[in-house]
Order: sequence, then structure tokens, then C-alpha cells
Amino acid sequence: MPYINLYELKNIFRLRDERILLLSFDLFFLFLGISYWFDLVDDSNSKLIIIIKNFLTILFSLGFYWLTGQYKNITKYTNSKSLYFISIRTISLVIFIFSFIIKTNITRFNLPIYFLVWIFLTFSMCFIRIFLRDFVSLSIKKNRKSRENIAIYGAGSAGVLLARNIQEEGTYRIICFLDDSPNLWNRSINGIPIVSPDNMNDEIEKVFLAIPSISKTNMKAILRRMNSLKIPIFQIPSIKDITNKDKKYGSLRPIELEDLLGRDRVDPDPDLLEKGIREKIIFISGAGGSIGKELAKQILKLNPKTIILFDISEASLYELSLEIQQFNDLNIPIVTVLGDICDKKLVENIFNKYSINVVFHAAAYKHVPIVENNRISGLYNNIYSTLVLCELSKKFNIGKFVLISTDKAVRPTNVMGLSKRIAELIVQNQSINPKNTCFSMVRFGNVLGSSGSVVPLFKKQIAEGGPITLTHPKVVRYFMSISEAAQLVIQTSELARGGEVFLLDMGDPVFIKDLAYQMVMLSGASVKDKNNIKGDIEIKEIGLRPGEKLYEELLIDSESISTSHPLIFRAIEKKLDEKFFKFRLDKLICSLDKKDLDQALILAKELVPEWKRSEN
Repeated sequence: MPYINLYELKNIFRLRDERILLLSFDLFFLFLGISYWFDLVDDSNSKLIIIIKNFLTILFSLGFYWLTGQYKNITKYTNSKSLYFISIRTISLVIFIFSFIIKTNITRFNLPIYFLVWIFLTFSMCFIRIFLRDFVSLSIKKNRKSRENIAIYGAGSAGVLLARNIQEEGTYRIICFLDDSPNLWNRSINGIPIVSPDNMNDEIEKVFLAIPSISKTNMKAILRRMNSLKIPIFQIPSIKDITNKDKKYGSLRPIELEDLLGRDRVDPDPDLLEKGIREKIIFISGAGGSIGKELAKQILKLNPKTIILFDISEASLYELSLEIQQFNDLNIPIVTVLGDICDKKLVENIFNKYSINVVFHAAAYKHVPIVENNRISGLYNNIYSTLVLCELSKKFNIGKFVLISTDKAVRPTNVMGLSKRIAELIVQNQSINPKNTCFSMVRFGNVLGSSGSVVPLFKKQIAEGGPITLTHPKVVRYFMSISEAAQLVIQTSELARGGEVFLLDMGDPVFIKDLAYQMVMLSGASVKDKNNIKGDIEIKEIGLRPGEKLYEELLIDSESISTSHPLIFRAIEKKLDEKFFKFRLDKLICSLDKKDLDQALILAKELVPEWKRSEN
């Protein structure tokens, strides 16, 4: 007879074969138990009668087990609940047969024998199922030659459940549990040791984070501690994500960049979010850009009357119109307008045609190096477009006007930041005599995943195998998820009373170098440096770009006050004299019309004296 190991047995051990195998084992145990029973208590002299009694009892017993679902369970997932049911079925069977025998008086009564039969059948049937679950699965694991070594971070119930699933599948080798609680160190769960995260085994290739409700703050602390290990980290979804029907999650997901921000997300205030949007006509300039696109998506969910999407890029508008229709369950009218936001006549026609209630001005040239090399275009677009929209908003009595600004407007060192600071001054100046329009602006830092940001660039460079180009190791930036930024912008429109500069709480600043290391780690690769010459991705320093600062700021006058929303603050900033500002702004726009860059920069410097030309 050829040798068949357990692995080969498992290959033929499919659902149908499993039932046959279990039936065979149960038949064997029933034969032994019931034969022993009748041999001891049956006083009949006929062996034939005993055999008939055995056969009928066994047949009835198997039928009873089948009808009560004993063979519906998949042995691979046998647990204590399944074993309890086997015990209950067996005792029910014994009691039924015992009652039948007493009633028919076909054998003499012997209670201890019935009890022994129940013990024997229960133990045997449970044992064989545990054997098939554990030992056959163990055989599979031993026959899998390439299994990654992993550690599970979190020795709580979620970690134990994850470990059990991994052990059943046999896809990974669990080296240990990691936990921050000293009370758990040097103990074990099902033979798996629990150790401190500071004592990780060098063999570990992946870490699975099994703390479903972990805060962003604790997440960042864990990642910072483990960053030097250069191994990928995955986490199980949160309870909120698991129960969210709109999201589809596997058992594990890679840790995302939003998890690195170090600040827990604050849910939006429904009143602030909806009040200024519901049943209103909304105009979004620069709708095809990263912020404009997210604003459109978020606003669509708030049941506006109409959304007008304005952009100069046909491709961006087309892409947005296709994408946004997927969310348009209420069939809200969406108007796409292709054109230059500096085209005053075109914008005026739009404002005249639609009774617009709220304007979100997100159109701008924002890429620092490109604007630095195209100063006339950058200044003209960002300044004049803001002036056009402000004047027309006032002319048509539009209720709310919100400018999307940037932290680069604070003590700018580049032309892009300079242009956005002048745009802020325009909004402030318009708020002096606002008529029926409430003017405000929102100033925040980088958003993850926006076009032109460092994150998509790093992702592309990692995908290509590197190197990652880092301008300077000491560069720090503020980051926020794009969805949260858009929600906060919408909420500021309802908080505005006129002339405010709103600041968004961006959390702790992030070193771009650390971000690069973390992105490499999350990709499953390692950084190639002097400490790890065999690493995968090199980080190359190329020097600061023209106009780039080491760090950005959000405040000009270093003072702000809180609002009703914990992540939105109101900056207290001085306004320029109205006549002084208007005179120089008019001359600045004339200089830009004439393409006189030198004169334009002189006038811009008078409006923004804190502007410093970059030397790099």
C-alpha cells in the first residue's frame, strides 16, 4: 500500500470527501459504543437479534446526526461551539434511545452504561474533528516551504482572532505578539510569546497591527518607534470601517498616509456643513483641481440646488463630470463651464444667468517652481481672477465668497506665495464695504494626494525603483487629508461673518525626509543608505528649489482665536489702508497687463513688505 501523508490526504479532503470521512469515523465509533452497550445490557440469547438491534440503532443515530446538522460544519473551522453541539446531540441521542428502551422494555435498565456510552461517543467524535482540524492543517503548514515570518502588534481579542485565522490558513509563520503592556511580556497565547516592541525578532518580515480602534496619535507613535525596522506594516480595519456598508475591506489593509498625520479626525458639524449648502446654487472655480474636485464631491452630498463647475482645463472638467455623476443619486443639476477665470465678461454672464449663493474660489496657479519661472502669468492669474470674482460677487449680491489660500502666503519667499497673499489682501479689502456679500478666506497647508504635492511624486519614484528626490533633509510641511480639508472649507463658509482669515489645524508638522522613509516602508521596500547598502530605494538630496522654504507658517501676526469648531481658528490680522491698497493694486494690474515684471514686483513688494526673494 503506497504511503499517503497528511498533506496528500488534505488535497483530497474537500467538502464532499470530508463528510464521507466524518461519517465513516462516526460509524466506527457508534459501532464500538453501541456494540459494547448491547453486549453488557442485552439479555437476549440470539446473536442475530443483537446484530439487528445494533444495525437499527446505528442507522437511526447517523440519521439523527445528519438531520441535526452534525455534518454541515466545515471541520477546518471547528471550535468550542461545534464541540458543544456534538455533546448535546449525543446526549439527546442517548436519552432518546434510553427512553425508547425503558418504554419497550427490550433490554434491562443500566444507567451507568448509558452514561459511559455518551462519554465515549462525545469524546471520540470531538477528538477526530480536532485531529482533522489541527494535525491536517499542521501538515499543510509544514509542506509550505515559503512562509513569511510575521508579528502581530496587539495581544488583545483582535490579535488573538487574527492569529487564529492565520494559523488556520497557514499562510504566515507567527513569531510573536507585540504589545506595549509590560504585564503581558514573557507570557504567551496558544504557544505564541508576547514580547515588547523594543525586543522584536530580526526574523520578522511583516507586522500586522491588530488594534482596530487605535487613535491616529498612538498610530503615529507606533510607526515612529518601528520606522527604523524598515518592514511593511498592515492593520486590520477599525470597527467603524467594518460596519460601514459603503466600504469594502479585506481582513488587512496597508497603513495609509492619513494614518501618519498624528491627529485624530474630527467629524464635521452637520449644521455647519449643510446649512450653507442645502438648496443653494454653488459656484466652484478651479473645479478640476484637487481641492475643487473634492469640494464638488462633498458639496454634492449636501443636497445643493445646483453646482456650477468652472475650469480652464477641458480634460479636467470632463473627468470630473464623469466622476461626480456616480455620486449624483439626487439628480442635482451640474453645470460645467470651460473658460479662463480671468475672463471677466464670461464670468459675469454666468453670474447673471444663475442666482449664485456661494462662491468657492479654488482656481490658481500653485506649483512653486513653474510659477517662479512664469512670474507674469502666475501673478496675473492668481491676483486678477480673485479681483474679478470679488467684484462680481459684490455686484450680484452673492451671499458668501470663500477664497482658498495657502500657508505659502505667510511671509512668502516665492512668487506663488506672493500672489496668494495679495489675493488675501483683495478679499480683506472687499470686506470693508461688502454690501450683501460675506467675504472670507481659508489658509491651510499641504493636502495628501493633491496634484503637484510631494506624495504623488514619491509614490511614482518608489514605483520606478527610485531614487526619491529630497530637496533638503530639514524641510518640514503641514499635511491634511484632502477630504477633511474640503469639509473644513465648507464649514468655514457658515462660520464667516466678513473679512476673516480662517486657519485649519494641520496637526504636527512632518519632516519630508521622515515621510519619504515611511512611504518606502509602507511600500514593502527598504531605504538604501550607508546603514543599509543592500536596501531597495535610495533617497537623493537635490537642494532647495527656487522659492522653496524649509518650513511653512500659517500665521502672519502670530495670533488666532478659536471658533465653534475645534479644528478651525480665526486669525487676527491687520488690514491695509483702503486707498493705499486700491491705488497700488490698480497700478500692479496695469504693470502685469503691460508684461512689466520689474515694475510689478516693486508694487507687489509695497503691498507685501514681508516678501523676501529667494536666493536659491
